[in-house]
Amino acid sequence: MPTVALAGYTNSGKSTLFNMLTEADVYAQDQLFATLDPTWRRLKQAGGQTILMADTVGFVSDLPHELVAAFSATLEETARADLLLHVIDVADPHHLEREEVVMDVLKSIEADDVPTLRVYNKIDLRGEAPYVKTGAGGMAEAVFVSALTGAGVDLLTDAIIAYFNRDQKNGWLHLAPHEGALRSALYAEHAVSEERIAADGSQWLHITLREKRYQQIQSQYNRRLDLQTQTDDQE
Repeated sequence: MPTVALAGYTNSGKSTLFNMLTEADVYAQDQLFATLDPTWRRLKQAGGQTILMADTVGFVSDLPHELVAAFSATLEETARADLLLHVIDVADPHHLEREEVVMDVLKSIEADDVPTLRVYNKIDLRGEAPYVKTGAGGMAEAVFVSALTGAGVDLLTDAIIAYFNRDQKNGWLHLAPHEGALRSALYAEHAVSEERIAADGSQWLHITLREKRYQQIQSQYNRRLDLQTQTDDQE
């Protein structure tokens, strides 16, 4: 299932934003390494999808190698994520330099190639309204929010969902009665939104999968996942 990791300089408002996006209760304080271990929660209002989010340790300048090693579990979640939210304190006069610090740390843990959405937090301190900056194809490149007031969090949620919806496959898949392993795998992926049992005991599953995972499952089960817009009994 899709995963999103939050990363950012310490005191960027990362954990506050995480709590707002997921209705979690994560320790949020202006303190180095307030978040010690990766914390997974579901993104709320995800339009029926299951999108997992992880809060991670805050970064600082000149992060010692021994600390990188000590927090390797947290940092590995960042490197393995499908999407990275780089949370930036836009009210910090040094935020440009601190953006570079975060990018340097991401490079050191080989996470610099993870697709990244920049989240400029604390717009309330600058008296600004929330907005989205889009790039090629109309996809969001940056979202300006206030995690404290909640302003713009809906825009950020929409941007996350749009990112994962950009290459999705969805439709009805017909499974023979003996294909229980494939059925179980699709449920484990949280890909199934509806199931219907045919008169002959076969199943129709309405599934939604990202293109990459769709191809992987086809390869794993050596079977084409031919999707239809409706089941045979609807035709």
